[in-house]
This record gives sequence, structure tokens and C-alpha cells, in this order.
Amino acid sequence: AAMRPLAFIGSVAYAAAFGWCVWALLALPVGSHGGQDTLAAFLPPRLAEERAKLESPGAVALLGVAVAFLAARGCSGIVQELADAVLYCFLWDKQDGIVDAKRAPQSF
Repeated sequence: AAMRPLAFIGSVAYAAAFGWCVWALLALPVGSHGGQDTLAAFLPPRLAEERAKLESPGAVALLGVAVAFLAARGCSGIVQELADAVLYCFLWDKQDGIVDAKRAPQSF
């Protein structure tokens, strides 16, 4: 239970870093470096055209922050619940003092 606030803070930090990276890539000037777009060299032509029409990289970055936050919370929630279930099963099996599960790891 003590790790849940840290997991939340980690998710916020991850999402913020992801959003900043999205903004940094999309905010690169179009047509810089001698008239060639910096990012367009790596993008398919159709996607490069869409990026050139983009008026607000900040809005896209905020959307990226929201999606990254939800993904990070979802994944960390699944891992947390799985760890709780494994610990519960181990403690349930050990309550008689002997770990006699058929497939228990040697470290238990």
C-alpha cells in the first residue's frame, strides 16, 4: 500500500516526459536547416504533410500525456495486482509452516 503513491508519481513523471518528447519533436521548425524539414526525413511523406499542417504541437503533446498516463497506470495496476496475488498464494500455502506447492520456486 505504501508503494501506490510512488507508482502514481512514477506514472505522472513518465507521462510528463513522454509528452515533453512529443512536443519537442513536433515543435521542431518546419523547413529549418537549409530549407529541409528536420523530422520529415524520417517520416513517410503523407505523415510529413500532416505534420506540416499541425497548428498546435502542445495539444498533441497533452493528448500524448493523457494516453501515456492511462497506459502507465493500467500496466502498473496489472503488475501490482499480479504481485499481490502471488504473495497471497505464497502466504496461504506457507501458513502451515511448509511450502508444499507442486511448482513453487526454490527461492520460496
